[in-house]
Amino acid sequence: MKIVTAPTGAYLIGRTKVARIPSTLYSNQDELLSLAESYRHSVDTAAHGIQPYHVTVLTSTSCNLACPYCFQNTDSLDPGRPPARIPALQLTMGRVEMIAAFIRSQIERLEKDGATVLLFGGEPLLRYRECVDLLTAFAKLPLKHAGLQTNATLLTSERLEELHDLGVIRVHVTFDGDRATHDQSRKYRDGRGSFDRIMTNLEQCSSEPDIRWHIRFNVTRDSIDDIVPVFESLAEVLPTERSTISLAPILDYGQGAEGLIQRSDRVATMLKRCYEHILKLGFQPLPVLESSCAYCSIEGGDGGAVVTPDGTLYSCWDIAGRREFAVGDVETGYDKELVSANWHHCLEGVEVDQGFGNDLYADIESELLLFWLDVWEARHRTIANQSQKGGGTQ
Repeated sequence: MKIVTAPTGAYLIGRTKVARIPSTLYSNQDELLSLAESYRHSVDTAAHGIQPYHVTVLTSTSCNLACPYCFQNTDSLDPGRPPARIPALQLTMGRVEMIAAFIRSQIERLEKDGATVLLFGGEPLLRYRECVDLLTAFAKLPLKHAGLQTNATLLTSERLEELHDLGVIRVHVTFDGDRATHDQSRKYRDGRGSFDRIMTNLEQCSSEPDIRWHIRFNVTRDSIDDIVPVFESLAEVLPTERSTISLAPILDYGQGAEGLIQRSDRVATMLKRCYEHILKLGFQPLPVLESSCAYCSIEGGDGGAVVTPDGTLYSCWDIAGRREFAVGDVETGYDKELVSANWHHCLEGVEVDQGFGNDLYADIESELLLFWLDVWEARHRTIANQSQKGGGTQ
């Protein structure tokens, strides 16, 4: 549970609920903490019932883009060539069956009611048929639902339709800014920009019913002033009632990322204005419930598994493919000694300006969180008022 203070009181943010304590109910920090503790069970109880086992599978560690800041790069930036990456591995049908068998054993051991899977890379659609094979194999677990993390350059309406039939309900796509900024960093390995191809593919795929879209914008000092027109273009392409947009700072994973945002009142104001514009265009608000990584938050793989194409197990997606962080494999399971030595948590060791990253509720992020809390509270009041009016007319 997190406690976020505001002028009118404090918000308690748990895993299942958010509660607001008016400032009239406490006069100092100790009284607030005491009240918060009394509400902890109500807002922070984990979801009831048996939960699915969460799985991320890298169908390919290769990528057809050459983003200079990617956490899968293995050397510092060199303008003269695409960055070197983690070893290239590709999923095969034989490995699909082994991965499915391992996940089935985890589900049975942990008494889960099935699995969720995120198709990840590299670029997962470089091994499209293996994506299909994997989802088909997972259907027998059973598969509760699936997501796709893609750069969208290889996404087609036909592929999305087939993936949706096999359980994919959410697609995650990333932009780096407007066309000019995006094409400077998020480009093909031969140097061509990818912005127009991504927008064209999204437009062609947007008619697929029941797909929920999440668009992430990587924000730098250079891009923050120029991204609003892209929101407007996306509103013309995507079903805003089934789409969210988030803004995230570029992080430095040790490869010399450029344009890192520094803390400032201007940045907080700009981000809030962007989100206000996003909401006016009809996109859906971002969630505010506290969440923990399904993979690395529980050591030993009891919460979920991250698997590379060769069947190696890792604690989290951001170090998958770096053999020095391996914690087991799908043939023999998690290795206790490797888990003890190599277990890694999200963003561990990432160079990030204070106010972003792990300390989500400090400075800029705290301001943004209060913004979203206000949005959700206003939305719930509107729904409650409409329900009361509806009830009064019956």
